[in-house]
Amino acid sequence: MLPDVDYVQYRCPSHKAFPPRHKKLVEAEEMIQKMRLNSKHRLQVAIHEANHSLVAKSFGLETTYGGQAIEHVRETDQWIVVFGRVEVPAREYQKLTVEQMAQFNLAGRVAEIVLLGNAPLETSQLDCESFIYCGKDLPSRLLLKWKLTEERMIRDLRANLAAQQAIVHEAAVFEQQIFGIKIAA
Repeated sequence: MLPDVDYVQYRCPSHKAFPPRHKKLVEAEEMIQKMRLNSKHRLQVAIHEANHSLVAKSFGLETTYGGQAIEHVRETDQWIVVFGRVEVPAREYQKLTVEQMAQFNLAGRVAEIVLLGNAPLETSQLDCESFIYCGKDLPSRLLLKWKLTEERMIRDLRANLAAQQAIVHEAAVFEQQIFGIKIAA
């Protein structure tokens, strides 16, 4: 088992974590190890999570950073690998309006697009699913809200250099807390 990785035990059967270890668990750990060695990937994660945090704070939510995690979803027998995350209180998240939820869930993707030039779909898949299946409206309407909000947020962030600088600064904080990379003085 990797150090500094959360293994979500209540969903990951304990017998899959010990020899003979489940093939998907081993693959997930290898993905995390590769990401840790790749500075571009670390930057992508930091930029993504930094903007989630900044948007959440703009709505008055308290945030904390979490590191890598591996979760086994028993119902679908899928393994989810998370390279970093922003944690907000679930009750507070549920109080957000649909517009605020869209902004929060899109924040990481928008930051990647504006600051790094692109955002692979897999980096925002869980964010998108979290929003369109939140139960606040029909998934098809929420998907339309997602797309419209994404267009507006990209346009707004491209026009706001101070916001871009704030994301870069917050990304450095994330890198220091999660990856142990020190900020140069």
